[in-house]
Amino acid sequence: MKKWLKIVISILVVLLVAGLLVFLISKKDVKSFNDLDKYEEYLSDLRDNSDAHSKLLIFPNKIDKDKVEKFEYLSVEGLFDGSYLFYIIVNYDDNNLKKEIERIKQIKRTYNGKDKFIISEENLKYPTYITICDGMDTYEYVMIDGNKIIYVFRQIFTANNKLDKKYELEYIVPRDKRDKYTPGYNMYYFYDEYGIGYMEGYEEIQVKNR
Repeated sequence: MKKWLKIVISILVVLLVAGLLVFLISKKDVKSFNDLDKYEEYLSDLRDNSDAHSKLLIFPNKIDKDKVEKFEYLSVEGLFDGSYLFYIIVNYDDNNLKKEIERIKQIKRTYNGKDKFIISEENLKYPTYITICDGMDTYEYVMIDGNKIIYVFRQIFTANNKLDKKYELEYIVPRDKRDKYTPGYNMYYFYDEYGIGYMEGYEEIQVKNR
């Protein structure tokens, strides 16, 4: 066998083995944590999880389980960032609905003397409030459907997505609302002149070239 052919075969074998290893390492089963009694525990764990690029401030700290229509928490461990789908649909009476919407409207994030605010979009299919809609396939928002509020956090997640499609966010962040170094918006990240994103309690993340 010619020397060049041996080299080509060796390279192909190495690439095949490397690809198989990456696939085996990155392929994980979807984990389901759907015990509504543990909602607060799940929420706290996600807020403290540096792989979930959010503080999930849009979600209520406490819920009335009797008012919950649907709840789902799914995660997939990845080779790099994890994938998550965390959403809950809650029915409110008129008084509590108004209070909850006011809470959501007031959400903001402050870092180093700078403020970032939730995006309010009243002209979509449902009134929608957005904290994350960015180029890393991460979304965090609420939709108001009558007396029902749909809270959603999704990060790089496609498997086993049981969220009703009418509540999936289809939204392009207007240019005047985008973060300087990204095609989208993330209320939790603040960017310096070098394109470095900072989130309190998280490590720095280079986003300039993403």
